[in-house]
Amino acid sequence: EPQQMIATFIQAAPRMVRVDVQREGSRLGVGTGFPISDRVVVSVCHVVRGAKAVTVSAGSAWASEVTHVAEDVGHDLCLLRTKDPMAVRPFALKEATLGESVVAVGYSMGMGLRFHPGEVTALHEFEGAKVIRSTTAFRQGASGGALLNDKGEVVGVVSFMDSLGVGYYSLPSRWIHDTNKQEKFKPIGEHDSKVLAFWERRQEEQP
Repeated sequence: EPQQMIATFIQAAPRMVRVDVQREGSRLGVGTGFPISDRVVVSVCHVVRGAKAVTVSAGSAWASEVTHVAEDVGHDLCLLRTKDPMAVRPFALKEATLGESVVAVGYSMGMGLRFHPGEVTALHEFEGAKVIRSTTAFRQGASGGALLNDKGEVVGVVSFMDSLGVGYYSLPSRWIHDTNKQEKFKPIGEHDSKVLAFWERRQEEQP
């Protein structure tokens, strides 16, 4: 099974996207994303919060500026529309299953692409979907990356870890469908950067 997850990472790696963010005062940020069409990249809103400019790139083969964002800030899910089309196969989406093997893929610590294998240990019901807890020990910079099953399907979007650093959480793939259907894209810089994601709120407001 470890060999299978390595194979999953190797197949996914060329399609993963690095998200580079420029904020006010020349402050920079790095996150991760992945395509669901030739012009739409999935990421998380806390990565692009307060962005004045966003660029996405897939290795040295392709790069594009992001022109528009469709956001579900409360769920921390953002879709990034690129200026230029991306010549890679988009990821298929699937719902997570308790106990299944998964791998989190992202630009941990802003370095090269990394993979973090683990398994789904809990599914927390929240607002019509299930937030995923896993043992994939990802790090800052991997946010917005893909949580993949052993078939290479996206079951979640890498988002946050708990304060103890023992629980690693991903957003359910169902939220991607919901946000994509609405198609409420706004120009970059006009998206809402002040609303907190559910996991940033008080404990009693979390799943």
